[in-house]
Amino acid sequence: MRKILFFFILICFAGCDIPSTDTAVFSFLEIDHMELMPTENQGANTSAFTDVWMFQDGRSSGVYELPRKIPVVNNGSVSGSIQAGIRDNGINSSPRIYPFVDTYNFNLTPDEGEVIPLLPIFKYLETTNFRLVDDFNGAHQFGFDEDGVDSIRIEITDEGEGLIKLQPGELIQEATALVFNEIPQDGSPVYLEIDYKGNLDLDLGLIGITGESVFKDYFVSLRSENTWKKAYINFTDLIIASGFDGYQIVIGADNSINTTEAKIYIDNIKLLHF
Repeated sequence: MRKILFFFILICFAGCDIPSTDTAVFSFLEIDHMELMPTENQGANTSAFTDVWMFQDGRSSGVYELPRKIPVVNNGSVSGSIQAGIRDNGINSSPRIYPFVDTYNFNLTPDEGEVIPLLPIFKYLETTNFRLVDDFNGAHQFGFDEDGVDSIRIEITDEGEGLIKLQPGELIQEATALVFNEIPQDGSPVYLEIDYKGNLDLDLGLIGITGESVFKDYFVSLRSENTWKKAYINFTDLIIASGFDGYQIVIGADNSINTTEAKIYIDNIKLLHF
């Protein structure tokens, strides 16, 4: 599973009653990673759930970066729920509960001090609207040439991945041919999922369209990575602020100041909202 590792972060919300270690009995959940189980037409199962948001008795008991042994109160049994945490826009300091997957519930009967391995598996919520699912198997949706250079396009590899290949001095701007209308602008979350790797930064953004008015905003630049990573791009605030009738997803990269060939691989792009 492709995943991103980040520094440890622990959050305990104000108002939580933390049991006294003198009276409470603890066991431990050992969670190395968490997984996604999509259904048909929901795309690949790649995920980057980096954090466990833990709840017991309806209250937060902390947020833990994985892998981690998590202490849980044992009152003869151990029950609670876990929500999957991500990092918005690939930024370490932006932990969020991913809004499009369900809650993982557990009810266990461990001994005092026992360490129980646990693999939380999440499914997309039934209310999730999949506006784009592009797995680059045979074709892709980024057919709008925004840079005006027809010879530089997103290719498809034999492995079914998107490939951006740029010589020194070249750049690329490619957008979805489809304009996505009726994107919620009431604060409801709008996210783009993408898997990527390469030796050049990857820019992601939106082209907004209303009548003859058009704007383009490269909202996020993802750092080059030698191994596959997954990013969750939060377009919610940008869509609220811009308020256009329709949007295209735009991908860009600029190799104009480098002296060597650049390659960026992309895969499993999803546009999600409720």
